[in-house]
This record gives sequence, C-alpha cells and structure tokens, in this order.
Amino acid sequence: MHLACKPTYVPKIIQGRKQIEAMPREWVVQNIDRAADETLDLNDYWDYRRLLELLIIINARDSFNRSIAVGLAHTDYDIHEAAEDFSGTLDGAGGV
Repeated sequence: MHLACKPTYVPKIIQGRKQIEAMPREWVVQNIDRAADETLDLNDYWDYRRLLELLIIINARDSFNRSIAVGLAHTDYDIHEAAEDFSGTLDGAGGV
C-alpha cells in the first residue's frame, strides 16, 4: 500500500500498484480499507488521490464509494476537489 500511494516518483508508484494487482483480488478488496487506514495519511491530498487511483485500478467499488463520500465531506479543499474529480469514475458511466 505504501509503495502504491506514498512515493512521488511514478515508477515506484507503478511498482507498488503492480505488486497489489498480483495479490488475490478478493483478499485485497476485503482488506484495502484497513490497510489504507493503517498506512496512509488520508488527510494528505497526495495519499488520498493515489488511493482513489488504486481503488479504480483494482475495481474496489465499495471502498471507492466510501472514500469518495469521505472526500466530499472533507474540509480540506484539495481533498474535496479530488473527490469531485473522481466522482462517478466507477459508477458505470465511463468507469473502469
């Protein structure tokens, strides 16, 4: 999780995402929320945006929708904006 969301060097992010994609999808989807809470600072714009991207990649619809709801209610402008940017991405209208 850390490697997929924290680095600012894109090849490291891609490496982390590939590692997560190589894991059993069902297990990842069941554990992604807990892992994100334990590993990421979801009050940080960068971490939050990278998490949304990862949730799209693994098609974790429920976690994605929960994360969007949190972001839309967030008081930080950048996090709220990221939630708006990603809203609807997994709703079937052009989602992954």
